[in-house]
Amino acid sequence: MKKRFKKELGQLNDIYRFIELKTENIDSNCINDIKLCVEEVFVNLVKYSECNYIDLLINRIDHIFELTFIDDGIQFNPLAKENEILSDSLNRSKSGIGLYILENRMDFLDYQYLNGKNVFTMRKHI
Repeated sequence: MKKRFKKELGQLNDIYRFIELKTENIDSNCINDIKLCVEEVFVNLVKYSECNYIDLLINRIDHIFELTFIDDGIQFNPLAKENEILSDSLNRSKSGIGLYILENRMDFLDYQYLNGKNVFTMRKHI
């Protein structure tokens, strides 16, 4: 399932409803983790990416829930080494907390820049 969203924070509730279409029989803790991570990615895209749109693709295959964000904003790899944060919360910058959340709640993160688009994928075992 794929859906395009406007670059507006007010779209979060629509995104949550879209996700809920695929979360049947998933533990509520997993759903909460997924929603938290989706919020983190979406808010950062709205605030910083300079994109015109944000597509969200959801795949649920067996015990894997996959979400892929695609946008036409400026190229930015949130997983690049220069963006890496320290695991010690006292040394973690405010800007690194989002990545820390994603790394600790999702099982897989991937970034690619394809055909002028940022493609960020995250997976969670459910």
